[in-house]
Amino acid sequence: MDEIDVTFSAMRKAFSVSIQDIVFIRTFTGDRLGAGTNAKVWIRLISEENETEDILLDSFWDDHERGKVSEFKTRLPPGFGDIKFIQLSRDSHWFASAWFLDKIEVESKMNAKILTFPAHRWIHEKKKRIYRFAPNDVWLPQRDPNRRERKAELEEKRLQYGMDFYEYYFSQGMDFYEYYFSQGMDFYEYYFSQGMDFYEDDAYFGRMRLQGPDPGIIQLCREIPENFAVTDDLLAPHLEGLTISEAIEKKRLFIIDLEILQGIYRRPEAQLCAPLALFFRRESGYIYPVAIQLNQNPGPDNPVFTPSDPPYTWLAAKVFYSNSEAMHHQSCAHLGFTHLLMEGVCVITHRNLSISHPMFKLLAPHFLFLLAINARGLKKLIGPGTWVDKTMTIATTGMFQLIAKGIERWSMKKQGVFPNHMKERGVLEKEVLPFYYYRDDGIELYRIIERYVSSMVYLYYETKEDVQKDYEIQEWRKEMTAPKVDGGCGLVDVPGDDEKGFTNQEELIETITVIIFSCSAMHGSANFCQYDAYGFPLNYPGMLLGEPPKNKKPLTERDILNYVSSQKVVLNSMVITKLLSMKGTNSLGDFEMQYIYDPPAVEIVEKTLQEEAMSQAEQKQPIRSPLPPPT
Repeated sequence: MDEIDVTFSAMRKAFSVSIQDIVFIRTFTGDRLGAGTNAKVWIRLISEENETEDILLDSFWDDHERGKVSEFKTRLPPGFGDIKFIQLSRDSHWFASAWFLDKIEVESKMNAKILTFPAHRWIHEKKKRIYRFAPNDVWLPQRDPNRRERKAELEEKRLQYGMDFYEYYFSQGMDFYEYYFSQGMDFYEYYFSQGMDFYEDDAYFGRMRLQGPDPGIIQLCREIPENFAVTDDLLAPHLEGLTISEAIEKKRLFIIDLEILQGIYRRPEAQLCAPLALFFRRESGYIYPVAIQLNQNPGPDNPVFTPSDPPYTWLAAKVFYSNSEAMHHQSCAHLGFTHLLMEGVCVITHRNLSISHPMFKLLAPHFLFLLAINARGLKKLIGPGTWVDKTMTIATTGMFQLIAKGIERWSMKKQGVFPNHMKERGVLEKEVLPFYYYRDDGIELYRIIERYVSSMVYLYYETKEDVQKDYEIQEWRKEMTAPKVDGGCGLVDVPGDDEKGFTNQEELIETITVIIFSCSAMHGSANFCQYDAYGFPLNYPGMLLGEPPKNKKPLTERDILNYVSSQKVVLNSMVITKLLSMKGTNSLGDFEMQYIYDPPAVEIVEKTLQEEAMSQAEQKQPIRSPLPPPT
């Protein structure tokens, strides 16, 4: 009996060893144009003291196809040890030679766990190149054991890297809209725009300044500009018994000054105003427009319009103001301060930070589709003869003039750091400007992102010396602040020192927080509400025809309708703003592409970003009303 037990035990042990030696290797090929390959691929598994021969990753069917997972099985000798690195190489193939590898998984029965080796790279054949990856693949450059390869890869990336383009985003849907228009059907039954019902209402006009597409330009009025010809007599019916000075002292007057529009090109058949607008906070807490001057220089042909004027004359002043704000919104708040400003940051990130860099992995999900959308947008929407040229007062020429003026004034410290931007404009305090959800939600989101970034930075930079010795992050900042003529982004007021670069973790945290916030929350606020604003042509018009009012002469409804562009221009504007308002990417923290695999970093994503952002979103239900209650 004892002899049988011994024999059975020996057999079980031999069987166990053979099972433990089995290793599954899975390659995850990227889902992008040209990602698959027919080339032969070899892998070498490396432990502390051992390494395998090159293992051919090949089966009887097609491997490494675009967007597919290929699995292979091999065996390791007993006592091989924990896998510390993998080494990849490949040959060339006449057809389908390129290969974009997302990651490799190695599942070992020896220790019953799965190791992930992120790649996110094109795997090239040239010069018999060897690729070496560690589990989770996250290193500061000064600690990376593969520094030479890392440096060579960055030098290649500075010359060229590939992007994919999404044609449908700007082109689909036009036939559908044209069909409904041509059949005489009620378009608004299908695509209702919020502005259609409320565009004449002063309460809604005030709310648009706080919840519309461009809510970041209103500021506390600390004094009336000399060129704004308002008087106590003019505003007396609208300030609840206060004088202008008293309203300013009580922090109840707010102003928007669009002087930046002066000198900007306009289409010959349209007029471009550079208005000033004054808003008063009533006892109810809501703001109402009380004065609009359509151009900067006061005079007989540039009066101050108020709600006391004939109804359609006052409406005309509001409509022309909205047209001017729409020019600023599309040029600066939307395209300039998010798409184009962050495009430069995206490019220098690819040029200066290795894919293995923890800050690259932190930033990369927020650059998803950015270059592709910008390239497609410039070609389809902003180029000569395209959407902007056909539907906006300033056309392409004026838009780029306005973008240049706006970006020249942009400061990372003043505009990029969201709470600073609120404070700079005097609207940080909730008591001063209630119902300003852009500020309230924006600051909450900014703080969530700031905590997320802070946790990541302190995970990898234990001391300020770690930041100072990170030569990749220092070069990144250097290109970010370098003048555009020298190949940089030309950003001003970036945290850190122009000579020493980033000197501590807090400077890096603030910079990355601004970038992620700009790519996510700031872009969302400027982009996804576009149809509700532009979808009705008198609410937030891209272009108006004819002259703005130059006196207080009563106008009629027909006069207002005559300002509206042709049906084709209106349709064009509606189609594109509807498409732009569609949500095409996941919510904050729910990344389409996973770059972060390091377990403590994954935990930070899940707990700090996903949970907090979701919690905040749930607290904002139900959706807030676009109009204040009657007063």
